[in-house]
Amino acid sequence: MTIYLADGPSNAEALFESPFDFLTSTVRSGEFNYAYNVSLKHRYLYIENAKSACTTIKASLGIAELIRAGLGSAFAENYAKNVHVNVLGTPFSKPFQLGKTLFDRVATGKEFTTFTFVKNPFSRALSAYLDKVKNKLPDSAGIYKAAGKTFDDELSFPEYLQTLDRIISSGSHIDKHFRPQSFQCGQGKLKIDFVGFVENFDEDFRRITSQIGFSDTEIVLGISHSTKARNLLQDFYGPAELEILKRIYKGDFDMFCYGDDLNNMAPIARRR
Repeated sequence: MTIYLADGPSNAEALFESPFDFLTSTVRSGEFNYAYNVSLKHRYLYIENAKSACTTIKASLGIAELIRAGLGSAFAENYAKNVHVNVLGTPFSKPFQLGKTLFDRVATGKEFTTFTFVKNPFSRALSAYLDKVKNKLPDSAGIYKAAGKTFDDELSFPEYLQTLDRIISSGSHIDKHFRPQSFQCGQGKLKIDFVGFVENFDEDFRRITSQIGFSDTEIVLGISHSTKARNLLQDFYGPAELEILKRIYKGDFDMFCYGDDLNNMAPIARRR
């Protein structure tokens, strides 16, 4: 599988033959290992997008994995209390544990199912603002710094979008909660067998979990920390905010077929 580094040099030096090398270079090794979750037993790779139901997905899959392993419900429930603790506190295998050869086999072969879940960029960006920026959590430190502010200052939603625009357009590193999902998922250069949509979560999640071999009774839903951003869109987005958001996350709109209608968050291909 030949993979080209998007927006990189145009010469032959820009290509990678290995998904492992490509993702280590583009997403960075630490966050690549954090976001790429492999089940060798059930043969799937889940690519995590922050602010796109990742808590529910990791908790549900992790609980199912641990129960099936015979470790008991108490062990599984303890894991579910903090599914984001670190790359070692997880029932999933990580790229650094697999190594390049085995990870590339997982990412490119037919024997493993690769899937991800995404959210409409309008609601995802607002959710990240309400959760991380407004609450001045450590994840947003880079945003405040790039805006020339500290946690003692307030950062308005328009200022937040303008800062995101500068960071992303310059190609600088940005925290996973604000990073375009298309970038997190390999910029269209990786094999992804199934894309689920948060806007159609229950149906899509049950579909993919059935495909990888779990029954409805093994899957736990409703584990989340939603900001209800979807209900607040009209309060934050005017014409200027809409335009800048579409520019920032153009890759997400294009790759996942989202439209620009605030009254219909579903991707165009899934609208009824």
